[in-house]
Amino acid sequence: MGTHDLDYLISGLFVSFGSAVLGGFFSLIAWIGVVSNLPKGRRWRVPALLYMYSVSSFLGLAGFVLFMALPSHTPGTEVLSPDAFLRCWLSFAVAGFVCVFISMLLAYRYSGPGRGFILVGTIVLFVINVLGFIAFTYMHGNP
Repeated sequence: MGTHDLDYLISGLFVSFGSAVLGGFFSLIAWIGVVSNLPKGRRWRVPALLYMYSVSSFLGLAGFVLFMALPSHTPGTEVLSPDAFLRCWLSFAVAGFVCVFISMLLAYRYSGPGRGFILVGTIVLFVINVLGFIAFTYMHGNP
C-alpha cells in the first residue's frame, strides 16, 4: 500500500467511522427519545427525519465496508480498476452527505421528541463530512 492509497484510507476512515460512531450515538439517543415518547395505544408514527438521519449516519460506513469487500486490485487479478474502488466509496460518501444535508433541513422543521439530539447530530455529521472531504481533496491533490 503506497502513501497515495494511505491518504485515501485515512480520509475514508475519518468520514466513515466518524459518521458511524458519532452519528450512531446521536441516532441511538434520538430513537430512544422518540420511541419512549410515543403515545400508548395509538399507531406508531416515527418521523421520517429519524429514518433519514439514521441512514446518513451509516451510509459512509456501508460504502467503506463494500470498498474493503470488493476483490483486491492486485496485478493480474483486477476485477475493477483502483479508480472504480475509489468511486464506489465516494458515491456512498456523497449519498451520505446528501442525506445529512436533507436531515439538517428537516430537523429545523421538526418539533417532536428527540429534536435536539437529531439537530446536534446532523450538525456534527455535517462538520465531519466537510472536514473529511477537505482532507480528501487536499490529500488527493498532493501526490
